[in-house]
Amino acid sequence: MSDFYRIALERVDQVVCSSHQLQKSISTVYSKKICVVEDAVEYLPLPPKSAPNKPRRLLWFGHHSNIAALQRFLHTFHPPMPLEVLVLSTEQGCQMLQSSPQPQRPSVRLLFKLWSIEEMPKAAAQCDACIIPVDDSSPAKKGASSNRLLTALTLGLPTFVDLIPSYLPFRDFVTDLQSPQRDQLIMDPQSDQSQIELAQRYIAMNYSFQSLGQKWQNTLA
Repeated sequence: MSDFYRIALERVDQVVCSSHQLQKSISTVYSKKICVVEDAVEYLPLPPKSAPNKPRRLLWFGHHSNIAALQRFLHTFHPPMPLEVLVLSTEQGCQMLQSSPQPQRPSVRLLFKLWSIEEMPKAAAQCDACIIPVDDSSPAKKGASSNRLLTALTLGLPTFVDLIPSYLPFRDFVTDLQSPQRDQLIMDPQSDQSQIELAQRYIAMNYSFQSLGQKWQNTLA
C-alpha cells in the first residue's frame, strides 16, 4: 500500500495516526501537521476470572496479517503445563495456521473460532490470559496501535506481549512474553488481578469513545 499512501500524503493538509511510532515514521516523508489519536476500546470491561481453567486456555486474536508472529511464537513456546490456545481470527487466518506445520508438542492444543465483535467477549470469558506476539522486525507491525493490548485488558485477561513502542506506556499492566514471569503467571493467572483492575480504570478514563471523541474534535478544530 506504500504507493497509495504516498499519493494520499501529497493531497492532504494534516495527518491523524493511531500511534506515536507511526507518527515518527510518517514524519520522515511528510512535513505538515501530524496528530495522534489512539484507537478507542469497543468493549465494556469484564471482571478478571475468579478461578483458572483446567487445562489453562490462552487467547490469541487478530487479523491474518499477524498470524506469522503467532506461528513464530508457537515454535519456541514451552509452557509449564499442558494448555490450549484459542485462536480468534479471520477465516483466512485460521486456514493459514491449520495448514502450516505445527510443533509436535502434546502440551499445546490449538482451537479455532472466527473473529467477530460479538465473539470477542465470549472468547475472553473462556480464557485465562491473552498472548500478543508481534513481529517487531517489521516497520508496519512496530508502528501498530495499542488497541489489541487495551482490548485484552478491558476483557479482564492477564496479557503477555512483545513490547512494541505503543505498548510501553502500559508495561506495568502486562508481562513481557519472553520474561521468566510468563510461566509463573500461566500457572497462577489470578495473581495479576489487581493490575488488571487498575488497567481497566485507566483505559476507561483515556480510551473511551467519549475521551477520544474530544481528541478528534480538538484535532479537527
